[in-house]
Amino acid sequence: MSKTVTTRVRCAVSGIVTGCRPDVYAKRVAKAGSEQALADTYVSSFAKRELRAGKTISQIRANLPEAARNALPSEESLQMVVEGLMAKKAKASKSASNGLESLAGGHGTTVAKNWQKTKGIDADVANFVAAK
Repeated sequence: MSKTVTTRVRCAVSGIVTGCRPDVYAKRVAKAGSEQALADTYVSSFAKRELRAGKTISQIRANLPEAARNALPSEESLQMVVEGLMAKKAKASKSASNGLESLAGGHGTTVAKNWQKTKGIDADVANFVAAK
């Protein structure tokens, strides 16, 4: 059994270290432009999820020790990265609403209420589907 050597990348927002396979790391470096650019702009899936949920960078970093917080890039330097994530969020939510609308098949209110009862979905999602 051969061992796969992983390259570690630190999240610029949360400081979480992620291991990447060599092929994945090469793709990320190619997309970022350079290894330094990747190190400065990499955002972990945890941090993306928190940012899309509405938390700020400082709220995500609040639980980190002071030394770890000081080692990360400043919030101002990450603003473009965060804006890009939020733009993707808006695009994704629009396509998700189209999917829920087609799921309802034009009977949004009835289907939403039944779906909520059978799947245990929260009221916000049911109301969102019903509003369409």
